[in-house]
Amino acid sequence: LLYVGGTRVVVMERGSAVEPVWWLATAELFVLGAVSSWPSFRQRVHAALLARDGQISSAASVAALLGRNDIDHVKAEAQRKFYGVELSQVRLEDLQQSTPDPSLFAKARHAWFDEIDWFISHSWHDPSEAKYSALQAARSTFVASHSREPVVWLDKFCIDQTSISDSLMCLPVFLAGCKQLYLFCGPTFLERLWCLLEIFVYLEMGGRADDVTL
Repeated sequence: LLYVGGTRVVVMERGSAVEPVWWLATAELFVLGAVSSWPSFRQRVHAALLARDGQISSAASVAALLGRNDIDHVKAEAQRKFYGVELSQVRLEDLQQSTPDPSLFAKARHAWFDEIDWFISHSWHDPSEAKYSALQAARSTFVASHSREPVVWLDKFCIDQTSISDSLMCLPVFLAGCKQLYLFCGPTFLERLWCLLEIFVYLEMGGRADDVTL
């Protein structure tokens, strides 16, 4: 039971093999929601929402507050850990298992902010076959329009499983660093707290609604 901005919120979520370590960040983000109602905090955060670099800086400010780290350190660490994977590298069997697979990180490549096309938000509880089919349909549309493979941020590929806590600290910056937020909204998506938080953080950090694709 949490109080967010004076509103009582009951949080209930089933665990999974990939998501338990995200719980601490989830709880901290809810606390951040309450803190963000303070005028001094709002002034500090929204002062940075001016452009893409401002969006990155604002996201780094949130991440720094969560982890009690220096903003410049968070930005540098996030850039160092910012990875994307070509969607052609994602197989159905990769989506059928929610357990971490460190070998998949080798398929991702380092990227600069604004080089990754989509931050993919999805629920590991949604049917993997339907999700894979939707991914391939979106991929085909992108290739037809851009004559190249889309480069995406997908948690199982782009989080270094040997350094998960550091990657979680940088998550707001990862969101701000992608061109679009891509929501693969299956039957459980809106029931997953983490999926909703990703949308909230993306928009609150200056992401445009026009850059969110459902």
